[in-house]
Amino acid sequence: MSEEECFKKKICNEIVANLTFEGLESQEESMMKCEMEDSAKSFSSTCIPGSECVHVCNELVTDALLLKQESPALDSLNLEIVSSETRRGNKRKLEGSSNNPVDENLSKIILHIEQKDRMKALEEKDVGITEFISDLGGFSGTIKQRYSDFIVNEIDSEGQTVHLTDFSVPNSAKSCSDVPEGIALIGLVSEENLANLHNLRKAKDKLGEVLLPVDCDKELRGKLHMAIKSNFPDFDSNTIDRDGAKFIQVRFRTKTDSARQTLWKKSTGNYCKFVLYKENKDTLEALNIISKFLRVSPKVFTFAGTKDRRAKTTQEVTAYRIEPSRLKQLNSCLKSIVLGNFSICRQQLKLGDLLGNHFRILLRNVLGSDEDIEKSMISLMNHGFINYYGMQRFGTTRIPTHWVGRALLRGNWSEAVDLILKPREGDRDEVSRARAIWWSTKDSGQALQELRNYQCIERKLLEGLNKHAKNDLVSALSWIPYNMRLMYIHAYQSFLWNCVVSRRIRQFGLCPVVGDLTIKDSIQEEIHDEHIEKIPAVKMKRDHIQPIEVTQQNLSEFNITDVVLPLPGYDVSYPNNEVKSWFNEMLKEDGLENFSFKNQVRDYSLPGGYRKIVVIPNDIEWEIMYYNDYQVSLIHGDLDAIKNNELPDKLSEGKFKAVKLGLSLPSSSYATMALREILKSGTSAAYHTTLNVT
Repeated sequence: MSEEECFKKKICNEIVANLTFEGLESQEESMMKCEMEDSAKSFSSTCIPGSECVHVCNELVTDALLLKQESPALDSLNLEIVSSETRRGNKRKLEGSSNNPVDENLSKIILHIEQKDRMKALEEKDVGITEFISDLGGFSGTIKQRYSDFIVNEIDSEGQTVHLTDFSVPNSAKSCSDVPEGIALIGLVSEENLANLHNLRKAKDKLGEVLLPVDCDKELRGKLHMAIKSNFPDFDSNTIDRDGAKFIQVRFRTKTDSARQTLWKKSTGNYCKFVLYKENKDTLEALNIISKFLRVSPKVFTFAGTKDRRAKTTQEVTAYRIEPSRLKQLNSCLKSIVLGNFSICRQQLKLGDLLGNHFRILLRNVLGSDEDIEKSMISLMNHGFINYYGMQRFGTTRIPTHWVGRALLRGNWSEAVDLILKPREGDRDEVSRARAIWWSTKDSGQALQELRNYQCIERKLLEGLNKHAKNDLVSALSWIPYNMRLMYIHAYQSFLWNCVVSRRIRQFGLCPVVGDLTIKDSIQEEIHDEHIEKIPAVKMKRDHIQPIEVTQQNLSEFNITDVVLPLPGYDVSYPNNEVKSWFNEMLKEDGLENFSFKNQVRDYSLPGGYRKIVVIPNDIEWEIMYYNDYQVSLIHGDLDAIKNNELPDKLSEGKFKAVKLGLSLPSSSYATMALREILKSGTSAAYHTTLNVT
């Protein structure tokens, strides 16, 4: 078989491997289906001497016809090439090959696939985002034409906006907490085990250990670890599993541990708190880079919440026993990451230890009258926006994260694996190759070879598949970090919430109705992080506020900003009206009828939470500006302020128009959804790329 024939056979095999059907959606798709079928039939009837290409293409058409007969309701043929990189290469090869019917028809198929991909890009309506607060027309503007147009500063648990302002290392440790130095062990361990701990300290054998039996209560285990460290500073403690039970293993510190202990003995805490400033990187990526330079595990770092990648962001981080001087030294070698405002504290940050974020945003290429802009901004200031989960919550590919979450909740482990590893646009080359190998061969070991120098979710899953038996997919999936798996099922929660809140607003409008649930105070449901990876599961802050049901008697006491909808789970209440049935309808459609969100696999159980359906931003301000050069920054981040970088002079007119705005939002609210309300347009990166004008 010639090289060209081998190439064609490979492409045909990829097409056959990815043959699927989807519901018919439009006349345009129907016509596309017919054209693709005609191309495939013509392709299959073309003879190439000495080639297996014809046989493969005949299988393609046969499979299509058989599937169509078995599932007549599924009418739209969708052919996919495994790798976007392969697809581009195929197209280039075909353009340079001889003009024969096979090449022409294969080129048509690839063209149709590319058109189908563009049609299938994830849109806001696909994740339940359909309604607006106001009926104003809005105006046009580009979000994040440059990443420096989006600046985020964390608002800490005390209500202070976090800024990078200082690089000095404290001479003496300054406490950030009033936690008592001594924690009593009495009541946490038995008298016998307490005696064993004292005997271990007196023992000459420094290799001995004491095992303290513990239950599954993480909070109680945490208190016990702190008490051991407080009362026995020479000991180290770790939670272990032994013979099917959990124990806290107590032993003497190693020499390395003791050396580090000495460094912190005179301090007033075990954590260095610092400000992390980053540009065009997500929080996990930045911390992984820092941990590699320090040669420590990423687990030593904790934070209150992740921040946007395409932005300049500032937030607080705590590091367990990492000296401020070591962190400061990294500023000379890190790129687009700066560390400062160092202090020593007793308590680590946990997910949820923040009140929100302050945003400064520049919308470029604005089209619209000043009057329309003013009306839209005033409406946002007075009436707020629908508190949807934004598009980034559901991923940036054609395979949204909530599909994976739905498969996990249904216990369809093979579907979850396939969705995570399915080929898609926009991957790094090595990830694209690994997906292609897995999809065509199901050989996890071979696919892993492509990712040997790159850490990612796909690698973790492939390692699990390579380690465990083919029928033990639950164990294979468990190789993905817990918080990342949690992200998938939270995405499904978010999808349900978006869809139900849209229906509720369409049916009942923007006012409370009898049976609604309300919470007067600000709340934090569970933390929603888009890119959690390689960070340990940390106990998240959850409000235990019980919502108040709206009745005919108290209806006048509430407004729409008090109304909450539950994030489905086993520990929430549902509205006492027809809204509850809408959740049940959606779950039934997804094969989760009567599902309690208590999964047989505990990792996939969800307690749920509550989320305000409308949010009004605080500290909102805006300004209309003009500029001539899109490459010039019109707003500055914290590092610009430290460097005294100057902004350009304001222009009374210019080639382009912009709107600069600032606003503060509670944690887990999306600034892009506030922008959607004023722009009355989509917020996806793909859409706004089309608006760029240079």
